[in-house]
Amino acid sequence: MIDWADIQEKLYTVVNQVTDLTVIWANQNAPQPDTPYITLNITSINKTGFDDLRYEDEKFNRCGLRKLNLSVQAYGNDALSALTTLKNSLETFTVEQALKEDTEIGIIESTDINNTTVLLDTVFEQRYSMDISFYIPENVDISDTSQIDSTKISGTLKESLTGTKEIETSISVGD
Repeated sequence: MIDWADIQEKLYTVVNQVTDLTVIWANQNAPQPDTPYITLNITSINKTGFDDLRYEDEKFNRCGLRKLNLSVQAYGNDALSALTTLKNSLETFTVEQALKEDTEIGIIESTDINNTTVLLDTVFEQRYSMDISFYIPENVDISDTSQIDSTKISGTLKESLTGTKEIETSISVGD
């Protein structure tokens, strides 16, 4: 299973270190910090492709990739500079290694930086946003699910030359 707290902590730490700005998660019930600052919001998590079923060490595991979309919004006079720095850092070895360490997060792509500046009362607040997509591997232990130990098949088998024949058979799995 994915440890979402670890994923969020890793994303938060990387964005904070790269931009050197205050970083908060969006939709908090708390006052916003003074500008400049950045908000992070996980907007979607999707399963990509089909999972692989593996049997290792007498356990069944379902393994696959999940795509996570992170919305990053920067506020204040340094907003554009902060997102440009973040976007450029995504292709650096340092950031790639920091994301892969412990959490195995891989960067897929980032969108263009969009100007979302807004008028607040009589002053424009500089705002810029972009989305970043990541891959995250997920391994789920499915060994404890119930399994079929035996089954019984019965019915009528129609033979074209000799008529019909009743059949009944049992199949047992395991010991």
